[in-house]
Parts: sequence; C-alpha cells; structure tokens
Amino acid sequence: MLCLQCAIFVNQSAYAKKLTIRPGITIQELYSDNIGLAPGGQEDGAFVTQLTPSVTVNARGARNRVDAALRVENLFFHGIKKDANTFFQGQLESTSRLWANSFFIDLRGTHSQANTRNRGRVAIDNISQTGGRVDVSTYTISPFWRINLGGYARGEARLSYSEVMVNNTDNTRTGISDARVHEEKLTLSSANRFDVWGWQLGVSNRLENRKGSNDQDVHYFNSFGELNFRLVQHFVLFARAGYADNDLGTNRLNSKNGVYYQAGGRWRPSSGFLLSAAGGNNSFINVSTTPFQHAKWTFGFRHNKVGLNTGSQWNTRFQYSANNYVWRTGYAVDTVTTQQVLLERDVFEGGLRNLNGSTGLTVNSSGGLTTLRNEVYERKRGEASVQGTNGKSTVRLTGYTEKRNYDSARQNEDAKGANFAWRWRLDGRTSTVLTADVEQIDGGNLLPTTNQKNTRWGVGAQVKRAIMKYFTATLGYRYSRQEANQSASEYTENRVFARINVLYR
Repeated sequence: MLCLQCAIFVNQSAYAKKLTIRPGITIQELYSDNIGLAPGGQEDGAFVTQLTPSVTVNARGARNRVDAALRVENLFFHGIKKDANTFFQGQLESTSRLWANSFFIDLRGTHSQANTRNRGRVAIDNISQTGGRVDVSTYTISPFWRINLGGYARGEARLSYSEVMVNNTDNTRTGISDARVHEEKLTLSSANRFDVWGWQLGVSNRLENRKGSNDQDVHYFNSFGELNFRLVQHFVLFARAGYADNDLGTNRLNSKNGVYYQAGGRWRPSSGFLLSAAGGNNSFINVSTTPFQHAKWTFGFRHNKVGLNTGSQWNTRFQYSANNYVWRTGYAVDTVTTQQVLLERDVFEGGLRNLNGSTGLTVNSSGGLTTLRNEVYERKRGEASVQGTNGKSTVRLTGYTEKRNYDSARQNEDAKGANFAWRWRLDGRTSTVLTADVEQIDGGNLLPTTNQKNTRWGVGAQVKRAIMKYFTATLGYRYSRQEANQSASEYTENRVFARINVLYR
C-alpha cells in the first residue's frame, strides 16, 4: 500500500502541501503475577520489557490525503522460558484524485494481531501468554468515478479489490480461510435538469472468494430502479422494484432471493425533517429529524420478504452534543462474515494520530470480533455512550449488547459489556486516569466450546507526568478477573508498569 501510494505521489503534479511525520518510542517495564492468565494455583509471574518505536504520517495536498501509522512492538520476557517476540501493527488510509474532479482511488491496508476466540483465556494485549493469537493482514484498492453528466445524472461507480490474510503466530489452527473480495457498486440518480419527474438506479455486487479448497464462497447481489414524481413542493411519490440474489453458503439465515417492489412517498417540509414510507413485499418507514437544537435522530422499521434479514427489523441512532457533552445511542441489524469484519476493523484504538494508548492487539472485546471461523452471521447490536469534559475532568462511559445468529447450524452467541474512563488533570503537566470495564460472553451452542459463559472485568489506575516537551512518564496498575462456568477459564491477574513515551510533535 505504501509503495502504491508513493507511486501515485510521484506521478502527480500536485504534491502534498502539508506533510507531518511524528516518530516516537515507548519504553515500558511491566510485571504480571499471572502472565498466562492461568487458573488459581497455576500462575507464573514474569517481568516484561517492551520497546516499541512508532511513526505516524499525515499528508494533505490539493489531490491527496494520506494517513498512516506503524508500530514495532518488541517484547522481552524475564522469569519464564519465553523467547523475545516482535509484533508489527500498521494502518494506511488514503484518497487520491487521479483526474479532474471525477476519478479517484482509495487505498486501505492494515496489519495487526487478533485473538482466535472470544471465550476462555482471552488476552487483552500481546503480553499475556495465552496462545490463540494470529497475524491478520488486509488491503483494499478501490478506484471510483464521481459521475456528473451535465445536470442529467449524478452518482458514483466504484470497483474494489480486497484481500484478507490470516497467518498463525502461536501455531494455532484458526479454521478461518484467507479471502479475496471483489466488489462493484453503482448509484445513479436524476440531476437538476429533471424537475417534476426523477429516477434512481443502484447495483451492488460482492463476491467473497475463500481460498480453502473446501470453503464455500459468499455472494451478495442487489439491484433496484426507482421512478419518482413530485406531487407538491415538499412531497414526492415513488415506485421502486429490485432483485436480490444472495448465496451465504448453507443459506440458513433469514435470507430469500427474488424480486421485491415498493411504492410510497417522501415528505421533507424542512431541511431538518424527512419522512419516507412505502408498502409492498419489502415495506418500510424511515424518519430523520432534528428534534431540538444540537440533536439528530434517525429511526427505521422494515418488513422484508426478499433479501437479507427478512422479517421485521428496526434500527435507530441518536446523538446530542451540547455543553461539552456528547450523547450517542444506536441499534442496527446486519449480516456479515468474519472476513468482512477483519477487513473493516481499525488497528489503533486512539486513531492514526495517537498510538500511545494502543494495546497492539485487536482483541475480541467490545463485541468487535467473534471466534475466528468461516462464518456468515446476523448481528443485532445496540450501543450507547456519553463523553463529557468539565473543567479538569473528562469522563467517558460506553455500553453495548450484541446478539449473533450463525449460518452454519443456527448457532447463537450473546455478548454484552461496558467500560468507564475518567481522566483528571491535576495541573498543566500531571494527570490521572481511572478505568473500569466488564464484558460477558455467552457462547450458547456455539462450537468448539459449547455452553461456555465468561464474565471478565478489570479496574486500573494511571498517573502521567509530562517531563519535557516530547517526554512523558506513566506509572500504572491493573487488576483483572474472569469468572466462568468452566474452572479452567477462571483467572485473576495483577499488573504494575512504568512507561516512558518519547513523541515528536
């Protein structure tokens, strides 16, 4: 990805107007009294030295936007028989304008580690010696055309090619295949030369080709056409017909292929309110509104007889921002594959500009990943968060619940959790951070470990001090505990650490 992006830069006349490179290094000494997260009586304590150089690159130009980050995590263990380990984590995202204001290319690449399971002894970073860890590499190349046909039509045509590559780090067989993903999307609608009458077209085609000889490919296809008529100034009547053709493998989820049709209307009396509803074999009602200042709310209900997620489903999202507080809540239903989730995930929790708080391991926490298998699953996810800043304090509280229904044998899994963080700035150079988190995973009848239920929680405290402009020091402690219905999965761990960060700003 980096080589391709450099080639685009070199072959374009407009170079980056602003280029920011921030090198840094983290040096940490940590002690854990249970480095393997083993049950009581089997604990092993160990010291771990961590040396992690990093660099972030941000470039902005007339025709380019690039954000990239790379960490090299070097771990040295003392007190247990364990060789040193080196782990790479990186992410690149860029958009480049190739010609005029029409043709562009998006690039995205990631590399990190992931747990192969989310039940049992699951590590929160690369330090814990629990096994079940893999390297995951992904990349996406996506050229697209922003269509503007002289006021007659506008839209976007996009091609994408992606790969997901899973390599065993701990000699663990994951059962998940590498995948090549081919995707084509077209959206087209009438432009301003159409007054009373209008139209829309859409085509989406995605093929996920799994490389294993016995693995079945997954295919999504949906197309539609719409004709609309403006009855009065703020009200439009429309009729839509489409075709869905999806192959999910065993196809046991609520998916049905065929022709669907809809007819209804859209009402937009102001820029802050939109109501649309339609009847047919795929009926729906959607509302988007600004109920009061600084608030946005969307709600949708649908009853589909054709396509993915047939039956009755609803979704909602609400956000309110005011007085240094941001409230968010939402609920949605979708159908995904494990490879698709790996392809779309972000590596660094703090974003591509702040790597200090990142663990280096993309863990199966916060409902992000299921156990890595060749699965298609329907997920129903609700989440809520609030973040506020008041004087010297910043507080964030988040919670989620996610239910997963798997295609292979109508298996299921429930996950729920919450986390809390409070940062208190003592003075201009010193701050404290208190954290708490809890997560419960109920595996239900999901193989390979059926009827396993884990509840893990932890608390932590840190004190950070800015010594010089580029130099900060941190002392911290964390207590973790897991309770399970299988004694081999229960553990407690205490950690203390001292960390030095050097970051050029």
